[in-house]
Amino acid sequence: MADILKSEGDEQEIYTLDQVSIDADSDDEFDYGDVPVLDEDYGESEDEDLDVAVRIVRETTDDVQLATRKASMTTASVRTRPEVADDFVRNFLVKMGMWKTLNSFQNEWYELQQKGLLSPEDVSIVPDIYAKNQQLDNEVKVLRVEFQRFKDAASKARNTYIRLRKERNFHRMHHRRVIQEKTKLLEDIKRIKMHYQHYEPALANLQHKYEVAMKEKMLSRLERDRAVGQATGLAQTLQTIQSVRVQGVSEKQQQSVRSVNATTSTQSKLSQLKGEQRPALKPSDSEDLVNKGPLVIAGDSHWPSDLGINPLLDNPAAKGPCAHLSRAGGFKLTHTVQQAHDLSISGLALHPDKPLLVTVSDDRKWKMWNIPEGECLMTGEGHTDWLSGCAFHPDGQRLATTSGDRTTKVWDFSQGRCIATFGEHQQPVWGVSWHSN
Repeated sequence: MADILKSEGDEQEIYTLDQVSIDADSDDEFDYGDVPVLDEDYGESEDEDLDVAVRIVRETTDDVQLATRKASMTTASVRTRPEVADDFVRNFLVKMGMWKTLNSFQNEWYELQQKGLLSPEDVSIVPDIYAKNQQLDNEVKVLRVEFQRFKDAASKARNTYIRLRKERNFHRMHHRRVIQEKTKLLEDIKRIKMHYQHYEPALANLQHKYEVAMKEKMLSRLERDRAVGQATGLAQTLQTIQSVRVQGVSEKQQQSVRSVNATTSTQSKLSQLKGEQRPALKPSDSEDLVNKGPLVIAGDSHWPSDLGINPLLDNPAAKGPCAHLSRAGGFKLTHTVQQAHDLSISGLALHPDKPLLVTVSDDRKWKMWNIPEGECLMTGEGHTDWLSGCAFHPDGQRLATTSGDRTTKVWDFSQGRCIATFGEHQQPVWGVSWHSN
């Protein structure tokens, strides 16, 4: 049977089940009928349907699932017992830590309870409003704790956000700086590449110069060999002349031969004697030739006699020192500029009005110097090859330079830059000059 229990302060109903057994010899008047047993061939007469069988299987499965769900939903319930007034006060004092007050309250409370001075209303349960207020108060405290915890977490998150933002700004600034440096490096690389592109024609020009120098060297060697051959031929001719003089050709025969054709005879004689081998001249013969005076060769013309008189022999002024040496001190070296250029100096020019000097060099630069201090006042760069010459404009405000790069440049001192470039030449330019007007 099922009993219903209901408490006064609780609106929920509680059901309990009791097991009851029914005896066969019970005295109740209920008529229990027998349930007929189904025959084994029950249902065979009916036609079996597949849809009906599938529906029955599904209904059986649903029933099993529903039973399992109900069993899992059955959980233990905890009953909350209402709190009486004295327990409410005790719990409050314990929670607040008022132990002395709690002891005094218990003493007085039990004393009044023994004397019967407490009414039933005093010992009844605490009204719901107080319990709810206490529950709300506890929830407020819990919420305040959670609020403080969330506030701390928010403050920590805010600090973390500020720190991350600063790091982001720092890394962004660093990234921009890296991009700027990268751009600058790329520009430098491009500039260096463009700069080194000018070295190819310079190297080609140097190669050409080297080949020309080697050709000149070979020509110089050939000239040297030819000069050595001429010297050898002259030495042989001298030996022949000495041998002819020793043989003692008569003076009359020599004069008759000179009258015919002195020059032709001399040249033919020399050409015949160049290829002949003559014995070397002895030291004793050389001393005789020096003592006897000038040599006389058959077929040569007479050496003209020196009958002129030097007009400066009797001039006493001509016998003294030169004019520039007669001054006080003469010419003296006042200043020398060391390492004025990296390579050799190829030209210079003096300013028409001021004590200025401009030098050009193979290091592709020209420099302006102050005289006599030797201080470098200005340096010009712009040619891609060696400089060959320079010239000042008559007014002294401009300078023209020539170079091996086949260009001529005009420089303006007031502007401090090149104002014109002429590049119509096909070969290196070696000189330049200004028109007077």
